[in-house]
Amino acid sequence: MNKNRLLIITLIALIIIILGCLGYYSYRQQKREVAWSTINHYITKQGIAKKDIEVSSFGTENDGQYHRFIYVKEEKPNIAYEYIYKSDINQVYFSAEYVDRKSILQHEWGGTELLSSEMRTIKFHPLKNSYGYGSKYDINP
Repeated sequence: MNKNRLLIITLIALIIIILGCLGYYSYRQQKREVAWSTINHYITKQGIAKKDIEVSSFGTENDGQYHRFIYVKEEKPNIAYEYIYKSDINQVYFSAEYVDRKSILQHEWGGTELLSSEMRTIKFHPLKNSYGYGSKYDINP
């Protein structure tokens, strides 16, 4: 009787652990899908078509935020766009950065952020009421 009882308790514990793992995985996938969709919505509203995106990377960092870096064909060769989805406030954060062209093609991102005056020279500007560096606005795209 003790062996059967131990087996049942072990199976119940195993089922609980498996269901917990599946729930956690499902939650993370849903969060990722929301981030991807929200960032793509922002990009579309900027007027950037999928066919114009030459290089793209998407992932999460240790900060729990989702990052998408893109290089647009019509943009200057050393400027890439970064979109950060902040899940705690459900908003997209946009910035443009100087990145070496070779680094862009190798999906090595991170560079020097453009100054406010330089942001006026990029091909696709941040949305008018967007959340970003130096922005006084705080709304969803």
